[in-house]
Amino acid sequence: MNETEKYIGEICALDVKKAVFSLAAKDSNYKKATVRKISENTYQIERFTEKQAFHENFPAEKLEEKVNSLFPKDFSQAEFFTDEYVYGAKITKKGTLLHNRRKNDSPDGEISHNRVKKHIIDVENLPPVFAELGIMTGDGKIINSKYDKFKQICRFTELINDEVAKDPKETFNIIDFGCGKSYLSFVIYHYFSEILGKKVRITGLDLKQDVIDKCNTLARKYGYDGMNFVCCDVNDYTAEEKPDMVIALHACDTATDIAIARAIDWGADYIFAAPCCQKEARKMIKPKNFGIITDYGIINERFCAMITDTLRAKLIEYSGYSCDITEFIDMEHSPKNLLIRAKKKPSADRYKKAKILSQIEGIKDEFGIDITLSKLLLNK
Repeated sequence: MNETEKYIGEICALDVKKAVFSLAAKDSNYKKATVRKISENTYQIERFTEKQAFHENFPAEKLEEKVNSLFPKDFSQAEFFTDEYVYGAKITKKGTLLHNRRKNDSPDGEISHNRVKKHIIDVENLPPVFAELGIMTGDGKIINSKYDKFKQICRFTELINDEVAKDPKETFNIIDFGCGKSYLSFVIYHYFSEILGKKVRITGLDLKQDVIDKCNTLARKYGYDGMNFVCCDVNDYTAEEKPDMVIALHACDTATDIAIARAIDWGADYIFAAPCCQKEARKMIKPKNFGIITDYGIINERFCAMITDTLRAKLIEYSGYSCDITEFIDMEHSPKNLLIRAKKKPSADRYKKAKILSQIEGIKDEFGIDITLSKLLLNK
């Protein structure tokens, strides 16, 4: 009896009310399966294809046998619901069993009408590595002091999903500038590999060697073979192959400009940047006609941040991308709440490029602002 079979035996010895099986194997005939207890001595298994559902009733003493036929043969992830707990189990690509337990806040296993809507990433499917990253406890609860960070993780995954869910590519190469503790790197890897079922390679860059060492250790421990973390400055990094996506979240001041410029030079298909502490414009702003803006420190600071990010978005559009700026997270959760997201277009619009250049020159003439990204992209 192997470790997984032993674990299943221990779970099935409990009073399991419901089990949900997901992350179907490529050769599986089914997309999802559930097992429910319908009487004291009877369970029902429901298997789902794209268009149909198949039902089968079986006696309680065969529960372990049926579960073993589903997990991990047809599905690599499972959740078992008892009245008190939800037991989560997952098989990594290396065949390692990962499991956790959390309090069951909905004992019947159903979603009530008043429950908060499900997100792509939520407490139920947050990978176990986040316990070691300090986001959740060992039994699957979000740590109160990390709830804002958890909300950022959920929201960022949804913003990425909006852009890439329909992308036909089977492999994604991603570079994360200034990855830090890599909360987002790990959740993005989980999203691409487990939710989208795509092959993904993520390279995280940061200046702190101890942080990089810890991230590499966790990636190996949890079987994330496509993740690699490198200690280096963004200016010194050379991509071995074109990245499909470049991420720069909360890179300080002009580091955001450098990351965006590198992404454009590489021809990345997607760019996600959440700017931080935009100080450069504050040092150079000298309005011709709107000096009133600089009379109040907080107004000056916010105006410079807004004009910096507006110029960044326009320069990205000038470089052949569609681009918008959206809220990364509600202001109540984080003041650094803007996200610049861009997608490469198949062809450039010469008229639009000329118009953007005129707009940028107008800002420079009125306020004296010429940000680093402008110098990197236009002064070649």
